[in-house]
Amino acid sequence: MASIIYLDVDDEITSAAARIRAADADRVAVVMPHGSRVATSRINFRLLARDALTHERRLSVVAADAATRALAASAGLPVFASVSEYEGSLVGFEGTEGAGRRGAGSVGSSAAADSSAAAGGAEGDRAEPDESGAAPGEESDRNLATGRAPLVGRASAAAAAAPTAGATIGAGALGGETVRMVLPAAPRAASSDVHGPSSARFPAATTDRGAARRSLPRTALLVGVAMLALAVLVGGVGAYALLPSATVVVIPREEQIELRFDVKADPSATAPDPGGGIVPAERITLEITSSDTFDATGKRVVETKAKGTVTFQSFDPGGANTIQARSIIATEGRIQFRTTRSITLPAAQIVPEGAGAVIIPTRANVPVEAVKDGEAGNVPSNAITLVPRGENPTLTKVRNADPTEGGSREQFPRILQADIDAALTTLQAVLTEAFARRMEDPSIAPVGATVFPATGALGAVTPTRDPATLLDQEVATFELGLNATGTVLSADPGPVTAIAEERLRSNVGTGREFVEGSSRIEVGEGNVIGGHVSFAVTASAAQVGSLDPAELEALILGKPVEDARQLLASFGEVELTVWPDWVTTVPTLDARVDVQTERRIEVTSTTPSPAP
Repeated sequence: MASIIYLDVDDEITSAAARIRAADADRVAVVMPHGSRVATSRINFRLLARDALTHERRLSVVAADAATRALAASAGLPVFASVSEYEGSLVGFEGTEGAGRRGAGSVGSSAAADSSAAAGGAEGDRAEPDESGAAPGEESDRNLATGRAPLVGRASAAAAAAPTAGATIGAGALGGETVRMVLPAAPRAASSDVHGPSSARFPAATTDRGAARRSLPRTALLVGVAMLALAVLVGGVGAYALLPSATVVVIPREEQIELRFDVKADPSATAPDPGGGIVPAERITLEITSSDTFDATGKRVVETKAKGTVTFQSFDPGGANTIQARSIIATEGRIQFRTTRSITLPAAQIVPEGAGAVIIPTRANVPVEAVKDGEAGNVPSNAITLVPRGENPTLTKVRNADPTEGGSREQFPRILQADIDAALTTLQAVLTEAFARRMEDPSIAPVGATVFPATGALGAVTPTRDPATLLDQEVATFELGLNATGTVLSADPGPVTAIAEERLRSNVGTGREFVEGSSRIEVGEGNVIGGHVSFAVTASAAQVGSLDPAELEALILGKPVEDARQLLASFGEVELTVWPDWVTTVPTLDARVDVQTERRIEVTSTTPSPAP
């Protein structure tokens, strides 16, 4: 019983091997489509053959592609060009396991079947064991398990019956191609009795029996020559399939590229410059305003002098007394008044009265005003009693019959220069604080960019009005404001990573290749130096040598295995296997050596996002 497995183009060797092991028959044929992944390497066929042998499966390969059949044959597997060809090779296997049993893909299957049929009719003819003691069917099974083509032309089958004219002598897998040999048709005479028992095995009797006898040796000679040629061809293909082979996989050694450099953010740049290490920066303009209302601390004071009239009396009968203008008189509380003009008091009169005499004083009124401004000069009547200095208070007296009036004090607010200076200082501090808050607002930056407040610069400050016009204004409060334009730099650190990646690639050495996905890039926080933003960058990546499999193969052909390993070790990690494993030298035939280069692993980038 045989099982046929149809593979898909994308089937891997693991799935193919699993399906072969799961087959419910000991004979299994794998049908491979053109471009099958399994058919990309001779190693895959070897692994399939070894796995099939381990699980007692007799494996054959069916492929329309000649290259696929060649690879499978080189791995020791029987091959067929079509499913029908494979099924034709199974004739004699579906029944009992006997003398007619043979392995799938054995050379000369059709001829052997015909020979067996003929031999079965011959008296006393049967399958005999070969020199090794195995019956023909057993040898075919053994050849199928080992992947070796069986010998062509068993003596018992060839001697049992001569091939009929135009019959196929042999068919099977030879080096990945199906070989059939057809003998030319031998001339035969018309049979006198086509239904006779002998017509199936011998030529019909003719009138010229000598011609018939002569044709038999010639046919036997042709059969012998054909069998010899077929044996040589099968032997050559088998020898090629059994030649030693070597498989080499070299994993190139990785080398690290490490870079440390700074990238400057320049507002004058319009595009990233990897060579110069420059990325564009943007100068953001901010309009800042501060204003407030301030109190005027200065004052203007207006005072008036109190005025009134006083009366002087003279009790001096000895003569007249003159009080000069601007003479100072005062109250008991020392509130002084000044006469506004001069007056003369005549001498007092003595008038006898009874036993004595009475002095009648003379009088004179004079206007006075308070010496000091203000309300303090407003005194009540009879408060002014102190006569000017130099006057005899016994002979001269003074009184104000009426209160003095008109003394006053008024205050008016006024803006001082100190008020203006203090207001400007306060507004400047508020303006600076407002600018700092605006720079911290993330909405002012473009998408993806970072603002660097350390680059902020506040321009010239302009008052909302001329401070000089405020000086000495008699108002209680005044308004004043300041306007200014500030700038700050923002930069997008994203292009810094792209520059680092490009520099890593530009530092790949001669004869080296960049390992994709191996980049490690760290972008530091932007540092402000001299008003410019600079990013510190640490970058690393891997590079590997660019190896040519053909050059590596030429390097080791014919070398001892250990020497070949040492030669290849300078290029990286080496996996060198030979078949059979007892071979100690790499084959000299380049077709028997398969050199491949592989990468260890594709790494995933872990480039961190730049820190804000």
